[in-house]
Amino acid sequence: MPRMTDATEPLIDIFEDEDSVMMIANLSGVEEEDVKLEVENNMLTISTNEIHEKVVLPTTVKKDAVESAYRNGVLEVRLKKAT
Repeated sequence: MPRMTDATEPLIDIFEDEDSVMMIANLSGVEEEDVKLEVENNMLTISTNEIHEKVVLPTTVKKDAVESAYRNGVLEVRLKKAT
């Protein structure tokens, strides 16, 4: 079910496979250097100058095994699942 958002909330999709969780967020208009990520257990926090979004992940992930890429306003984050 789609969630209601306002202009400052990013559109976020979460995908999961056997080894990792993938999060894709639309952050149009945000500069890459303004994006900050924080991971704690099964929570991913995305912060920018205008956005502070907490995303509950479907499982606990490894805090030190995070890969991210930012292109054309789209943030992609891959988080390894904790064993």
